Amino acid sequence: MHREDIQDVYPPSPLQHGILFHGLLHPRPGLYTSQFTCSLEGPFDRLAFLRAAQALVDRHAIFRTAFAWEGLDEAVQVVLRDVKLPVRELDWSDRSAADQQHDWTRLLEADREQGFRFDRAPLTRLVLCKLAFDRCDLLWSFHHLIMDGWAEAIVVRELLRLYQALTGGEEARLPPAPSFRGYIEWLRGWTRHGAGSGAEAFWRDTLRGFRAPTPLPADREPDRGSHAAGDGVDARRIQLSRRRTSALRELARRHRLTLNTLVQGAWALVLAQTSGRDDVVFGAAVSGRPPGLPGVEWTVGPFVNAVPVRARVEPRRALLDWLRQLQDAQLAIRQYEFCPLIDVQGWSELPRERPLFSTFLAFQNGPALAAPDAEAGALRVAHARFRGGSTNYPLTLEAEPEEELILILNFDRSRFSAGRVGQLLGDLSTVLDAFAERPRQDLAAVLEDLEHGRRQREQEAATKLRQANVQRLRGLRTGRQDVHALQKGASR
Repeated sequence: MHREDIQDVYPPSPLQHGILFHGLLHPRPGLYTSQFTCSLEGPFDRLAFLRAAQALVDRHAIFRTAFAWEGLDEAVQVVLRDVKLPVRELDWSDRSAADQQHDWTRLLEADREQGFRFDRAPLTRLVLCKLAFDRCDLLWSFHHLIMDGWAEAIVVRELLRLYQALTGGEEARLPPAPSFRGYIEWLRGWTRHGAGSGAEAFWRDTLRGFRAPTPLPADREPDRGSHAAGDGVDARRIQLSRRRTSALRELARRHRLTLNTLVQGAWALVLAQTSGRDDVVFGAAVSGRPPGLPGVEWTVGPFVNAVPVRARVEPRRALLDWLRQLQDAQLAIRQYEFCPLIDVQGWSELPRERPLFSTFLAFQNGPALAAPDAEAGALRVAHARFRGGSTNYPLTLEAEPEEELILILNFDRSRFSAGRVGQLLGDLSTVLDAFAERPRQDLAAVLEDLEHGRRQREQEAATKLRQANVQRLRGLRTGRQDVHALQKGASR
């Protein structure tokens, strides 16, 4: 970086500082790299689209931000005056649909593993892949140091408005872009005043008596080099039926709960059952956007924060009452969700060297593409999907509230086997089924359902294994008989 190229310099947020620390200390392919994908259907003006994308980089300082730390007492983020958006264009229109799908999957994996260099702006890139004369798929990748899922929705809406203006010969009328620097200034003031006038007391009270972290439901001992570069991070997913998802949504609506609360409750019960603890804590993602900061809902940057969620499991407690209490606790957290996790850790009764939690839940509930913004002239956006990047936690649960609820467990392969992760997803499905089918039972009954479901799945797996072994033995016997018959024929 040259001095004349620099527009601004300011400190990173606590979240950015933590991500930067983990990214440098334990580099791992795909760590905190997120991807937005969609299909662009209809007449497509690629030059106008690329101009619109570059206009976003020029508009938002966070896209022109890199990080510097070498030779400095503290890391800083550096905003450059001019940055060109990296774009890769592919043409797969001559390939079969099967080949396109296969190659797209490989492209997503390779792109995630590529990662980003923190000291080079922009920490984002774009791929346009032509699949047919009227369809082009988009991959927009970015590092969590500069954006979160909420910000991605803002960016996509603005991108479509700019594109529509350029293709329609009009001037795009976008309000001035709020700067992420404004949030940094707000956060510094809040830390000086807000943290000293309520936040510490709130978190001390919330975590009082919690003195040992909830055991990780892993089936492998940690490797000493488990955070080394090249480590294996994998994911397994389940998709609830549309009928089951509708039943959960209706349950939430009827009892003034959120789908997020139901997923949090299910995860808390799974952790309680696997750990044998009746008092569990896990991490959860919160928007982190302070309602008192002007323009925060339109600011592009990484606001999402991690907070501890504590759940006490009392078997004789009515399920619905317990879920309401869990939701009320989350509502109370909102005014203190901006606290750096390192401060919250210090206010707990755990030793500094022990983490508050090792499992993390991210419920994707940021602003979706609004229907009017899902089209830009004759161009239509379809199959939009946001894929959050892997985190530094050994086990991360992602919930995507589509028409069919999707649950994804990202896991460290050095700590978890695929079978163990499949078991945990099965446990989650069992608990959510119990919520939907018998919401007026107590927690003891839900835990009994969980134990019964696990035994049933184990029996089914054992039966399948026995059947496979029988088939294998039959195959061996048939093979031996064939060989024997050939030998007899040859001897004649």
